[in-house]
Amino acid sequence: MTANECLIKFNSIKECLSDVLWMYFEIQSADSEQVVLVGKEDEFAEPMLEIVFVQPFMISCPMHFTYEGGDFIGLAPQEEFYQMNERYHIGQGYHIFKIKVENRRFFIIAKSMHVSIR
Repeated sequence: MTANECLIKFNSIKECLSDVLWMYFEIQSADSEQVVLVGKEDEFAEPMLEIVFVQPFMISCPMHFTYEGGDFIGLAPQEEFYQMNERYHIGQGYHIFKIKVENRRFFIIAKSMHVSIR
């Protein structure tokens, strides 16, 4: 997955989030093959946004959180990638997906991502 392909996916997520005031997110499942992050109108609703991170390397993210506006997801800049790579020895072909919620930043390091919007 290239950085441009990531940007296309980020734009679809941004468009989906622009239609809501807030969204409840939770990690629905996580294993060595994929991490599934879903967004819902509330805790009990059916997911309206599903982000699947493929071949995860590392996760630094709470199991559930709420989004209340602003930027949500992006790629870590090269300098930050290099700093994290020194600490965690990230393999070639991975991206650091940064999730920004309120004043906190989480990350999921994975090879690629898929987005489904319902």
